[in-house]
Amino acid sequence: MKKNLIFLISLFLMVSVYPEITPDSIWGVWDIDHDEYTYESLQMVNADGIEYLRMTWELLIFEKNSDGKSVIWEQGGGCDLLDYYQKDSKTIILCIRTISDNMLYGEVAMHFIDENHVWFEVLKPTKNNTNLPLITDFKDSKKILTRMPTIASLNIPVITLNEGDLMYCSDNLRLRTEHSIHDLDSKVIVCMKKGTKVKVVQKYNWPGYIDGIVADWVEVEVIEDSFDKDGKPLPKGTRGWCFGAYLTLLDEDSK
Repeated sequence: MKKNLIFLISLFLMVSVYPEITPDSIWGVWDIDHDEYTYESLQMVNADGIEYLRMTWELLIFEKNSDGKSVIWEQGGGCDLLDYYQKDSKTIILCIRTISDNMLYGEVAMHFIDENHVWFEVLKPTKNNTNLPLITDFKDSKKILTRMPTIASLNIPVITLNEGDLMYCSDNLRLRTEHSIHDLDSKVIVCMKKGTKVKVVQKYNWPGYIDGIVADWVEVEVIEDSFDKDGKPLPKGTRGWCFGAYLTLLDEDSK
């Protein structure tokens, strides 16, 4: 009796720790080299109307369009997911076609290491599509993809800004040429002094994630003469991009 009880408890724990893999396990956002990154200075990506964190440009997005078609998006392109089915308890077979030239790519195996880690293997490539970016053999541990978490599941602050908002810097804040801190083209124009008043000109489509906060990247314009962090004059009309988590809405009386 005792042995049977132990067996049942062990079985229950195994099912709890290792959820069953089904064809629906493919949906969501998968990013590469997850374990080599922290969640600092990440960006977000949308799949099926749900927002996920992402870490690099080397990611796959499995989603269903509004017309019911299934697609795999990646940096620079995507594929129609023509069919998919479960081969065994850990493997989903995908039949895909490139969207750009409408050519059949072939069959790809999506091997689940566990619920949140996979690698891909090309099974039946066509002669014309043997080097589709990212859909390759991921047996190398450095090429394992990790399922990215949804923003909702992380229970973290989300700050949304709007075009036309009048704000002030709640801390010294870098003004950049681009909406990123990792883009090589993103240069620091100036570091605005705490209290600088700005107007939101536009916001980037993808919010960022820095210091445990999700917020919009926004292009702002200094709305009155102010100073940089070193006390040098910052002319009215100075423009650039900044992370919205460090902007606070001005009170109506102070506009």
